[in-house]
Amino acid sequence: MAMFAAHNVLSAIDRKEAEQPQPIALQMFDSVPRWAIVCAADSDRNAPLIRAGEVVVAEDGRGWLPVDGGLFLAEYVSAPAIAYDREKRHSRIVQTRKGPDGWYLGGIRQGEVGQTVYVADGPYEDATKLAERLVGRVVGILRTASFIERMATEGGR
Repeated sequence: MAMFAAHNVLSAIDRKEAEQPQPIALQMFDSVPRWAIVCAADSDRNAPLIRAGEVVVAEDGRGWLPVDGGLFLAEYVSAPAIAYDREKRHSRIVQTRKGPDGWYLGGIRQGEVGQTVYVADGPYEDATKLAERLVGRVVGILRTASFIERMATEGGR
């Protein structure tokens, strides 16, 4: 067995590019697998990959550690407003990002001039704190009528 040692030959720019999140690839599902949960997108914050009304398929279960650029379902819990109210839970499709001061949850869209501003949740000091909020890892899109229609119209350009 031969072992080699050398200096890192990547330039600062190449190193920065190598650290960037890889493109997201989502699988297409005709039905919901037994191991999965689903969540409908409530806005275009993850467009053009996921549009409002489309349904994502996610691997069910807690314990996911965030990955820079990964897509997850995050659960938000709001406390009861009055004594006899109940807590409200909802899930949102988010992308996790690692910043210089911690982890953030937000949409894929970072905001464009003249467009809607989407906020991010964070910073979380470490990945395990953020992991407490993650309830599934997004792996695909459910092939619904609206999704098929969008693919047909966008594919015809």
